[in-house]
Amino acid sequence: MLKAMDIFLIIILLKIIPLKETTIMKRFVRDQGAFSDIIVKLKEKFESLSHIFPSEILVLIDTGFEIKPPKAKKGEEEPSEEAMDKWKDKKSKAWKFQIKTIPQMYQDALDTPKQFVMIGRQSLLDELSEEQVLAFIYNELRKINSEYKLQKPDVNTFSDLIKIFGRPDWDKAYNIPNLLEESEE
Repeated sequence: MLKAMDIFLIIILLKIIPLKETTIMKRFVRDQGAFSDIIVKLKEKFESLSHIFPSEILVLIDTGFEIKPPKAKKGEEEPSEEAMDKWKDKKSKAWKFQIKTIPQMYQDALDTPKQFVMIGRQSLLDELSEEQVLAFIYNELRKINSEYKLQKPDVNTFSDLIKIFGRPDWDKAYNIPNLLEESEE
């Protein structure tokens, strides 16, 4: 079981949030199994994830991240339509999940072996369908290559996702297939 100090070190050292954050331990909560269970199920279903060890992925949920909506200009009741569109665009482009490698020297300091940390942003996840959450987790897991290192997404990865979801805008679409209910890859 990871200790609070372990999580604190991982968060600071990976520069996930600024050092000046005073409520750091209140901001991140360790996943209580829901997302870890999804990782196990995705690994079992997809051959392309067979090299992954779910027990070596620490899942943290950032409960403090928020993209604040625009305020109305002085003398107006509502923000402008343009400001609202920019806000919605900013939210849609923000990452929902992100996976990072934990540096070896910090892996050695942990009580339990963890090689990767996957961060989810709660405020953005709340707006997603279950199918989208599965898709985003799957997308992050595919970044772990067969040598157990993170790789940048490439054209092949992207085209595979289009094939699976049937559309290039799978990350914004609500009507994508449920990866755990659909046929094999």
